Amino acid sequence: MPDYLTGIFSNISHDEYHNMVDYVSNSYLGRLDRCPAAAKVPSEDTPTFAFGRAYHSFVLDGPESFGRDFIVAPEINKRTKEGKAEWAKFTEANKEKTVISVDDLKAIEAMYGALAIHPVAAVLLGKGRSETSIFWVDAETGLPCKVRPDRIPDGDHGVILDLKSVASAELGAFTRACMNFGYGREAGMYIEGFNNVSNATVDAFVFICQEKDEPYRVEVYTLEDLFIEYGKREFRRLITLEAECRKNNFWPHYKHEEIRTIYLPNWAGRD
Repeated sequence: MPDYLTGIFSNISHDEYHNMVDYVSNSYLGRLDRCPAAAKVPSEDTPTFAFGRAYHSFVLDGPESFGRDFIVAPEINKRTKEGKAEWAKFTEANKEKTVISVDDLKAIEAMYGALAIHPVAAVLLGKGRSETSIFWVDAETGLPCKVRPDRIPDGDHGVILDLKSVASAELGAFTRACMNFGYGREAGMYIEGFNNVSNATVDAFVFICQEKDEPYRVEVYTLEDLFIEYGKREFRRLITLEAECRKNNFWPHYKHEEIRTIYLPNWAGRD
């Protein structure tokens, strides 16, 4: 067996973590669930993802750390020859950083201000260890796994914290997001990974949800035990599928081998 990392690490950068492609991550399993072949298609770095990373960095690591990894784009008219040259010079000088807009920075600062006055979110954000990387080897499949929680306990007990920028922080909308985007599986996998390498007790898995539009509403949610158990089962189902794919060196471009029937839904007039 290869010599895989195990433990909790605080000195691994975002880029280093994502380049460790032998390790199974929650986002990888999310793509695998679409169909196994989709897991092999790398995620594109869109402006939405860049905003999310910048928001996390500013809130969790502070403005100083944020400034090391992100830079605000200057106002340059890129339609002119001079503007194109100026933009090329700017991007070359800052090629190690992610560029965000002035409007994005203003939104992130306002979101941070809204978080600071929430009576629960502010307390939770003041505790724990931020942006650590956790590595372990799954006992049942022998596959190396990795997770990068937003916050983990820094003592003998505490919460695993996940900060989400969302379109809607309403309970119903976020419950649907938990199902659509595998947040239950994320919770189950993060808890399992943390328990593998730490003697601390996880009291709860907590989401701080914040809307990306004014007034940047904040809500705090936790998953019931039944939801977390469901997430653990989903993690187990998908990592078993990944082990099978690796064994056969084949990631199918489908989820189902049989012909399936599409039934008329009730809302369309089904009796």
